[in-house]
Amino acid sequence: MNNRSREALWQDYYFLTKEMKKFLNQNDLDLFYELVNQRERLQEMIANAPVDDFKSSSTGQELFLRLKQ
Repeated sequence: MNNRSREALWQDYYFLTKEMKKFLNQNDLDLFYELVNQRERLQEMIANAPVDDFKSSSTGQELFLRLKQ
């Protein structure tokens, strides 16, 4: 079971997203797909994490704006 906050999980999600872009630009598809798999597992963890107000916080809003880019 995961005891991490949604904020920590979303921060990891953002990190993986940035890394995916980096390795895609380097044409390292093996590592890119590994990161995709890690991010999918992280999405499950986020879905199962206790609900909190991170998504509506200013920090959360900033992070989601960066993810949309």
